[in-house]
Amino acid sequence: MRLLLFLLVLSLPVRSQETVTSIAEDIDSAQTMLFDVALNFHDGVPPTDTCVQQLSEALRRVSSLPDSMMPHSIRGHPTWQRDQQNLTFALFQFDLLRSQSTSQDTLRDAFRELFYAFYRPCRPYLYQRVVTTAERKVLLFAASITCECTRRMCDEYTAELVRLPRKQKNGFDLVIIDSVVSPELLKEYEVNTIPTAIAIDRTNTETGRLEGGEHVRARTQELIGRMFGGSQ
Repeated sequence: MRLLLFLLVLSLPVRSQETVTSIAEDIDSAQTMLFDVALNFHDGVPPTDTCVQQLSEALRRVSSLPDSMMPHSIRGHPTWQRDQQNLTFALFQFDLLRSQSTSQDTLRDAFRELFYAFYRPCRPYLYQRVVTTAERKVLLFAASITCECTRRMCDEYTAELVRLPRKQKNGFDLVIIDSVVSPELLKEYEVNTIPTAIAIDRTNTETGRLEGGEHVRARTQELIGRMFGGSQ
């Protein structure tokens, strides 16, 4: 019996680490698929049923995680339980509209709600991770509640940054910061315009930023080119 208890105690850290890894993979997978679908909508290409189904499954896992399994950076935030519930509701609405063969504009609007509903609970975890571990990152300050013109500009920034290499060698991590619920980061990074994209190196030093304006594709390419010393 003592030997059994001893082996059980030894296995706990391993199981705990496996759980943390699994949760991180679910959040990363959901974010990657959200980026892919966001790019589809921006380019006017309806996402495939398989892609949306995989996205829904990943988000459902994230939205149903019990308190004890959530990373500390998430459950330490005072509104995370409400945000998790909002994610569940936004996912339900998006899936419902898809099943009703609604218009692309209406579905895109529902996807926007889902996109930001994901970032409300998960942003503390994603932001903390990139500022502590990522070699290169881009923080995109967008807004879940704003005029339609600014929403579309935020969509364009997201799409063009997603379009650039992210996961390959010499890639970068992209994190969306919803300015509506992140006033402390707006102040910290001195953001006065939405959208604003800020490129940051491994020492968390800003290497450049974009604010609003036209010619987003060319300007995001230039921003990332400066990040890599003109190698992109």
